[in-house]
Amino acid sequence: MANELLSISLLESEIKKILNIGDMSSCVLLLDDAAHAFSKEQQYDFFEFFRNIKSREISPKAAIYPGVTNFSASFHVGHDAEEIDVWIKVTDNDYIEFMTKLLQKRFPVEVFGELTRDKDLLSLICYSSFGIPRALLNIVHNLCQEKKAIEIDCGKNSILMSIRKVNGLFMNIYKSLEEQLPIYKEFVRKGVGIYETLSESLKQYNKEKDFYNQAVEVGIKKPIPVESGKVFNFFQYAGLLMYDRELSRGENGRYAIYIINYGFLVEQNVFGGKTNIKKTELAEALRTRNMHEYKRLTVESLLGEGNISDIFPFSLPPCPKCNTPGISADTKFCSECGERLITPSLFEELVKNDICRGVHWMISWKDCVNKSAENERIQDIQSYLLKESSAYKAPIDAFYTEVKKIVMYSSDIQMLEENDFLGPLLFVGIISGTENYIREILTECIKTDSYYVYINSIYISGIYRFHTWYTGVLQNCTGRKRGLMWQN
Repeated sequence: MANELLSISLLESEIKKILNIGDMSSCVLLLDDAAHAFSKEQQYDFFEFFRNIKSREISPKAAIYPGVTNFSASFHVGHDAEEIDVWIKVTDNDYIEFMTKLLQKRFPVEVFGELTRDKDLLSLICYSSFGIPRALLNIVHNLCQEKKAIEIDCGKNSILMSIRKVNGLFMNIYKSLEEQLPIYKEFVRKGVGIYETLSESLKQYNKEKDFYNQAVEVGIKKPIPVESGKVFNFFQYAGLLMYDRELSRGENGRYAIYIINYGFLVEQNVFGGKTNIKKTELAEALRTRNMHEYKRLTVESLLGEGNISDIFPFSLPPCPKCNTPGISADTKFCSECGERLITPSLFEELVKNDICRGVHWMISWKDCVNKSAENERIQDIQSYLLKESSAYKAPIDAFYTEVKKIVMYSSDIQMLEENDFLGPLLFVGIISGTENYIREILTECIKTDSYYVYINSIYISGIYRFHTWYTGVLQNCTGRKRGLMWQN
């Protein structure tokens, strides 16, 4: 394989060889975290790979997350893949049984025995994890004290303190989106206030109700603006709430029903409006769920009056020449001076962060790596990375670089003879590089936001589809005709 180009067809062929050797009928590719760990453009490439690798023998599986996953234009959920919700629902009848079995498998017998001694406190721990196994394990881990033997403090106050710590982790994950998705910085910041309003609204709603009719849900009247929907997707990504269902109220409209994270409801004393609530009452409020009890809200009651685009502005970098603020995420040139707008590298911004005070989700990692360091302290990530020049490369230089790569691949005469389709495909690559060069020249000459250059692809029947690795990036090299379309 040393001289072969890495492609989907080659990967598929190798997997089939393994299946034949092992006398197996199918292969499952588990691609965990790939969907939200990549940048937006990388996610497009990833889902193109996902769509093309799928076959009768190969079944890819990927984790996707609300608010942070971006599908390519040709990838359609429901057609190219089935979406399955794997979040363990706190409303399921076997929820406590599942969580209890998880604790039994992960902790020593002595610890599990202490946890199951008081059923009400066990319910409090399980429900406060909100269906997230990692949160459940963290709550219990905070209760454990490692001395000569593992001891666990299962008092109510200790459990409430542990729940508060885990809630902090949930909120830190949410706030970290400011760093991961800087364009949505204001969305994330406004969301903190929205979430506090949701909790306070439920608290007021529950004050006059008994513990058999406490609400854990809020209903947001539809239609929900895209900007507000984005914030609620971020909430789901961080585990702060869970979408449950859509409900019709007849003439009063339709409502999207969300369940608020039980751990935050416990921390904020939402049940009964009392600060000193008995453990039996708290467990009963978490167990009992009345489908008709939920707080109805509108977007206006959460945000106030005003233009939604003014409430949720995009955090766009200004023009590097005249400092004019960006207009939209798709703008390529400054509306005032015509200068090309440069999108900052998210990777470069993240590695510049001081670990001690920068990204919220890196704090525990910083403590971990610094724990055994005697003389050397890690301050930031950038200090440990090799620097590479990011100087501007002229279109002609980029063209020469691309063509040299293609010529390098075509130097293996034996490979070309064994794969008669490879020569035409490499030739198509040279044509594609030439078109890219012309496009870059035109883009540099236009220097205005009034026009956009689109490269339209017309797929021709019988042309091979070909994938190759260029400098570690999967690029889609398809034989096609391209055209320029001008749009006002």
